[in-house]
Amino acid sequence: MKTTFHRYHRQCCRKNSGSTTAIGLWLLFVIIIVGLLFVGLSMLMGAQKETKDRVDSGMLNVGKKVLESASVPLLPTENELIFLDVASDDNESSPFIISPKNLTSLPSINLSRINRVWAKSMLIGINADAAEKDQIGGTGPKNAEQAYKGAKEVSDRLAKKLTDVDDLHKYFNDLTTRNSVRMLSASANVTAMAGKNWQTSLMQRGRESNITVAPPPYGLPPEYDSPGLLIKSTRTQVPESGKDLWFLPGFTPIELTGHTFWQVPFVYGEKTHMVSGNEFNAFTNGAKPIGEWEKPIPNAWSGEGVVRGSKSNDKTLKATSWVLANPGKTYKMSMPHSFVRIKIDKMETHWFFFPTVPPIPPEPVEYGDPQEYKIKDVPKSQTGPAMPLGGMFCAMVKAGDDVEVGFDVLGKTLDDIIFAAPGEGNLTSETYLLNRANEMISVPGRVITPADLHACLDDFMTIIYLYGDQNEYILFSPDGKKLEVMPKDLAMLKAPWLVLYQDNKPDGLEKQLVDSSCMAPLLNIVDAEPLPGFFLVPPVGWGKWTKNIFWTPGSGYNSCLGELRVKRGTSVYSFACALPDVLKIIFIF
Repeated sequence: MKTTFHRYHRQCCRKNSGSTTAIGLWLLFVIIIVGLLFVGLSMLMGAQKETKDRVDSGMLNVGKKVLESASVPLLPTENELIFLDVASDDNESSPFIISPKNLTSLPSINLSRINRVWAKSMLIGINADAAEKDQIGGTGPKNAEQAYKGAKEVSDRLAKKLTDVDDLHKYFNDLTTRNSVRMLSASANVTAMAGKNWQTSLMQRGRESNITVAPPPYGLPPEYDSPGLLIKSTRTQVPESGKDLWFLPGFTPIELTGHTFWQVPFVYGEKTHMVSGNEFNAFTNGAKPIGEWEKPIPNAWSGEGVVRGSKSNDKTLKATSWVLANPGKTYKMSMPHSFVRIKIDKMETHWFFFPTVPPIPPEPVEYGDPQEYKIKDVPKSQTGPAMPLGGMFCAMVKAGDDVEVGFDVLGKTLDDIIFAAPGEGNLTSETYLLNRANEMISVPGRVITPADLHACLDDFMTIIYLYGDQNEYILFSPDGKKLEVMPKDLAMLKAPWLVLYQDNKPDGLEKQLVDSSCMAPLLNIVDAEPLPGFFLVPPVGWGKWTKNIFWTPGSGYNSCLGELRVKRGTSVYSFACALPDVLKIIFIF
């Protein structure tokens, strides 16, 4: 009995032990499977994260490459060659000179620079529009039309280039194919996946572009009113460097000269960064059309990448990303290759007499030819003509001998020649020159003030130039920062691009800004002869210094922003009067 029990017990133990082993093996198998699934799931999740990271980095590369590499060259046409001076990432004046050799390799316009092109065409339009409103537009509006066409042609070509999916895929793959998706295999990487997820968007509408404008009243022509043209930075916390800057608004229609001008928004101080899909999709041109811009320039891109090259050839791992581009560069609405011509017209002495008799009130009458004098010769002695019947009841009146003229320009700088007395109306001349000077400056935040302008024109060297009989000057900026004035030949040495434009004339019409005079301390001893039967009252002679300033506006289409013509002179007056002899005794007493 006992033996039978032990045998039964041993059989049961063997059975239980076998069951326990089987359960243990099954549990081990389950644990291994779960572990493998967990490892697989972890690797899959890691691979998915890697895929997303690779797609993000690929789209960031797209956002950077579209700013620089996606570009279109300027064409050798008149309407596009005017943008040579803004076809650069420099804020300074580029020395690019056109020659037959480099017409086939002209500078290119990319997303960073396209706002410079639109801004220059806009500036030409503003100058032409201001002159037209002043009724001295000339051919400026026509040239502004051509500048607009040139800007639009460049912009349309660039818009097409920025949506070229072959280029976008290349920019994406340039980065993603360098790094494998290690969670899958060393040979697995992410490449662009063609399809509808490659789109563009027009984000940050109404925010600032990367184009600044000199603040009022320097940035626009005198009394030119254009509401909404300038805005401050839209950032909540504006960097200190941007607090005083004024910008053109982005993706906002700017109506000028019958056309709509555009800017692409690039918020000040920001860089290229990722954005959410919802934000991106809300501002695609399909979801929210921008309006009259037929071929808008985008500033945001979406793209999709997929894993390829894994051992399992699994193409289910893919991701989509959205990027907003920003060059992080700020430019100024300017024409770096531009200038103002200043001409000192020949100076003349005019001789005036008073030949009328009562009851006609005496009015000065010019007699004889004007006599020219030059700054290098002053002070200069001149003798006036003798005018028959040049005074009331006078047979002859003669201006004094050796009248010295030119003291008003003696030892004067160019600034004195333009602005020194007589000075009525000088402020208008200053305002025009200030506006045009600021249009030459291309460094953001740099403003030419009245003090800067007068310091430039008051340079001691201008005295030497004037005494060297230099009568034509170029006001320009050689580096986009400072203002200089020199005779034309010297200016071309400082700024070689002037060789191309030195003889270009402003496209507006001339108007007079200043017509003023003041008494001149000159000696005019008048000689006169009375008619028979009359006796001479002691004659009187005096003089006036005169100044006339004329302004011809230029739109800048041909780089000439205007011409200021200054004409100084001297007017000599000789007054003589005779009375009947019968009044002589009365007159004496």
